[in-house]
Amino acid sequence: MINIIKKIMAAIKFTCQTNNKAKHYEIHNRTYLAGGAIIREKIRKDTSSEFEGEMEIISEGGTLYREVKEFDLSTAATIIE
Repeated sequence: MINIIKKIMAAIKFTCQTNNKAKHYEIHNRTYLAGGAIIREKIRKDTSSEFEGEMEIISEGGTLYREVKEFDLSTAATIIE
């Protein structure tokens, strides 16, 4: 008999703001690789010289949030729930 122990991690919901288009899409990629979901995405400016965007993300555990903060992918990241 095989005992399977499943760890249940809490979902974390956070917003992050970026001012760099490459970092914005890096957060996109990391979100999908981590099995998270982008709930809301708002791009305020997208010109050749300026970029400003915001995303609301939900993911399991705090790993994605920690990566966004530690790898300096966003200008601001705030936990909502």
